[in-house]
Amino acid sequence: SINTLTSMASGSLSATSGTLEITTALDANISGGTITSTGLTTATMSGDPGAVTIDLNASTLVLNGSFDTSTGTTISNPPTNLSLTADATYTTGGAVSVTTLSLGDKALTMGSDLSVTNAVTLNTSTEQIITSANSLTFTNAPSMSAGQITSTGGNISLPASTTFTGGTFDLTTSTLTIAGDLSVTGVSLTAPSILTLTGAATLTGANNLSITTLNLGNAALTLNSTNLTVAGVVAFDDAAERIITGSNDLTLTSAFTMNQGQITSSGGSLTLQGTPAAG
Repeated sequence: SINTLTSMASGSLSATSGTLEITTALDANISGGTITSTGLTTATMSGDPGAVTIDLNASTLVLNGSFDTSTGTTISNPPTNLSLTADATYTTGGAVSVTTLSLGDKALTMGSDLSVTNAVTLNTSTEQIITSANSLTFTNAPSMSAGQITSTGGNISLPASTTFTGGTFDLTTSTLTIAGDLSVTGVSLTAPSILTLTGAATLTGANNLSITTLNLGNAALTLNSTNLTVAGVVAFDDAAERIITGSNDLTLTSAFTMNQGQITSSGGSLTLQGTPAAG
């Protein structure tokens, strides 16, 4: 464990087993050299490292505070896993891709795009992922019973069979991309501006959802406990493109276009404003 590392102009600091822990924020006066953590090592860091090379190959990066590597820092190999022991903002010079994200009851604010392979769990009120205008992509379905996922202008991509049972899902001015079924029953949901499908999906528990744009993406959207209003033009130009409302309500504020596909209702209310335009 190193309490303070505030200057290094050359040479290297490395760990190949056990842990590498730098307990205070790295300082921008570090103007050269290499910090290396490989194998199963856990590397704990924070701060603004400056012009240093950091190699985190096959390691877990533990953030004990905000960490910014976007100004002069070279990441020769990114970490495999990301873990938090304090609320942190993580900013890099490019997109971040990790296998595992462990929030540890803390809040992660992203300064870059983030992709996570393994399922992420949010189950306490203090666990948050705040993307701002950056993109967040989950390869495997996350779960949320408490906590918060917040985006203000980014793109949130969810795989099939994603179920949120609590917490806050705030998608203000953002794009929500779903590859399959999404259930948000019991969630405090702020609607996205854009909803995009990359696979057939059932949307459950969104109550009264009002969006600007719906991109069906050659897939069918089924509404379950969800009344949907779309302000922009919805285009049906593939046989697989359908909106199946069941007993839910659908309002298309602008005139839709339909070359193929269908709108199906079995007990709900359809409000189709304007003059439908054929393509």
